[in-house]
Amino acid sequence: MPPELPATAQPLVALSIYETWWRATEQCSGLSANMSRVRWFVVPESDSFTYQGGRYDGYWWDEVHWITLASAKVQTGEIVRHEMLHDLLGRGDHPAEFFQRRCGSVVYCNQDCRADE
Repeated sequence: MPPELPATAQPLVALSIYETWWRATEQCSGLSANMSRVRWFVVPESDSFTYQGGRYDGYWWDEVHWITLASAKVQTGEIVRHEMLHDLLGRGDHPAEFFQRRCGSVVYCNQDCRADE
């Protein structure tokens, strides 16, 4: 059974720039995959959204390769690439090796992200 999305989430057609951002994330991480496996969603009229008690700019679901973005962040490369890196890694935590060192100049890593080792 697929996971539940935030209540107002809607399908999003990936922006054309996402291909370039995906390649940049592949390059910094040293990982590769076909971006077409990702299904994109957007929470309209939002700077961030609530999901399972947390507040997010973007959220990635493992196994189903879903990425949901707040509408205000759809064109924010560092946020979108952060979620792409989760998908490439296949994990929801923030290993410092990838989020801070290898891809630190490519993805956004807030205080919670930096707390993961």
